[in-house]
Amino acid sequence: CDEDIIEATKIAALLHDTGALQGKENHAYRSYKFAQEYFEKNNIKFAKKDMVLEAIKNHSDGFDTENIIQLALILADKLDIKYTRATKKGLEVVGMKQTQYIKDIELKINDNILEINFVTDNNINKKELEDYYFMKKVGNAIKAFSKKLSLKYVVLINRETWNQIL
Repeated sequence: CDEDIIEATKIAALLHDTGALQGKENHAYRSYKFAQEYFEKNNIKFAKKDMVLEAIKNHSDGFDTENIIQLALILADKLDIKYTRATKKGLEVVGMKQTQYIKDIELKINDNILEINFVTDNNINKKELEDYYFMKKVGNAIKAFSKKLSLKYVVLINRETWNQIL
């Protein structure tokens, strides 16, 4: 992607969950309103501002979009599931508690192949993680992003092929 898209995606990533301070429900719209008002109040103008606002507003709605910023934001949001994410309450949830064993998520694009490797420690219950409903969302985000950029994709866990979440 060109530099304008990359920079705009970074802005969207920074602002996309600001509305979650008042709770998860309808947070994407509140985040959108916050970003919109912030840009206006501070007279911030940039080339992809409308795409950023659209991405923030719709980042919880699904993967059927042509907005590459929104797809990148969704992918980044879904991949935010490693050990630093889970709260004490989250660690009580079947499936989600397995995220505490995800030490890193490596992402690279080479030769039109998106490769995502989940680096875990030996304590992970892979089957429980695979059965966790959110992992299908992760898989869908990977597929949607790859499709938009005409990429093939490979998902790995500890460098071994991992198709169960796709």
